[in-house]
Amino acid sequence: MAIGISQNPGPALLRLMKPCCRVAEGSYTCIPNGKDVCIDRSHYLFFDNIHPTENVLKSVAPRYYSALKQSDAYPYDIKELTLR
Repeated sequence: MAIGISQNPGPALLRLMKPCCRVAEGSYTCIPNGKDVCIDRSHYLFFDNIHPTENVLKSVAPRYYSALKQSDAYPYDIKELTLR
């Protein structure tokens, strides 16, 4: 779901497209001991170049637990796994 948002950002989401921390060129994660971490993570989709922020995870977690579509959690959602 976050991927759909990031593929079609509107003007209000452009700031959200940047990572919350400074990432070195060619890297995916924050610079170790970096001091350029954002104060309010709720304004960002990603903490670094690959890890979604807590707000994003909270919004997609219900569908990972109980998938509405097969593409939400394949081959099984978490609810199905707990029943096995």
